[in-house]
Amino acid sequence: AERVASSDWMEEEVGNLAREGLRTLVVAARDLSEPQLDAFSRAYGAAQLARAGRAEATRAAWEMLQEDMRLLCVTAVEDRLQANVRATLETLRDANVRTWMLTGDKLETAWVIAQNASLVTRRQRMYQVAVRSSGDEKERRREARQALQGYPQGKFNAPCLVLDGAALSLCVSHHQQLFMEVACAAPAVICCRCTPTQKAEIVQLIRMTQPKACTAAIGDGGNDVGMIQAAHVGI
Repeated sequence: AERVASSDWMEEEVGNLAREGLRTLVVAARDLSEPQLDAFSRAYGAAQLARAGRAEATRAAWEMLQEDMRLLCVTAVEDRLQANVRATLETLRDANVRTWMLTGDKLETAWVIAQNASLVTRRQRMYQVAVRSSGDEKERRREARQALQGYPQGKFNAPCLVLDGAALSLCVSHHQQLFMEVACAAPAVICCRCTPTQKAEIVQLIRMTQPKACTAAIGDGGNDVGMIQAAHVGI
């Protein structure tokens, strides 16, 4: 079931705001009957007592509530860049230091921020690895592999590699070697719609597959703690 009832207005407004580089939030609600609340309470209580898979069980319990919700409003916040961010990223790029953006933002928001911060140049193209959010698992794996194989490695002015959380999960789980080969060849990488766990896993993967590399993770929120702890240097 959909988390929020389908709304053309919501999709259009969220897309418009994201393309302006604003961080969007959809606020929704759902009325629960007593049986539904009791079912959630039992599932959540069992998840908290689980010895194995506690995080997954807890997430599944919360997802029981986050279905068929009604839209209340959409908000948008401007997250302004700190001083000297552009100059710093340009200097790192000129020094051939690879920078990856790991964010929970939508693709449109992440791309605008990447341009404003000079993570990518204004004329630089985007190469997106996209897979369907649902469907046959083997077909989704094939789509991810084909997209990675299609990246133009070694070409002048190569595009920025962009993945969302679903594509990233497939690439890391089933095409890890190919993914790292392509990602390390790209001048910049943007992973959007990332969970905190995925952020940390990416840093760990880089350390595991690139033993000579030194990683630095920079973040300013609770979602970044795992990533910061996983890096050689956490800021």
